[in-house]
Amino acid sequence: MRSFSIKDDFNPTKQFGKLFLIDERNGDFKINSSKKTYNIRDIYDFELIEDGKSIVKGNAGKALVGGALFGVVGAIAGASSRHKQKEMCTKMQIRIGLRNNKEQNIYILLIFSKTKKDGIVYKSMETMANDILTYLSQKTK
Repeated sequence: MRSFSIKDDFNPTKQFGKLFLIDERNGDFKINSSKKTYNIRDIYDFELIEDGKSIVKGNAGKALVGGALFGVVGAIAGASSRHKQKEMCTKMQIRIGLRNNKEQNIYILLIFSKTKKDGIVYKSMETMANDILTYLSQKTK
């Protein structure tokens, strides 16, 4: 069973803020500025979770559920429009499922306090989630 590692030679070539850093030369990534390093090949699924509800899911080698027809942006927008009655978000995170690893799931925490859905913070985190999910869906094919 593989576990995370701590690498001194991790040099991000792509990053999404400080939330998701990727060293594409080695196929490694880190989340939330952690010292722990994981390999992209160990990802078997991922999903966007907002206030405890799964919004978009993806599996390694498969299209995003809800995103196959309209893309990730359409899936997130469509899921958000179904929940219009709730104007606040208290938690938004991306769950990454890992195979062959001591940690089965790791989380990229995007929102962790009461946030207005029509505000700039929510919209920027929604955009970041879209970008990360798009990257994961392309790199785990």
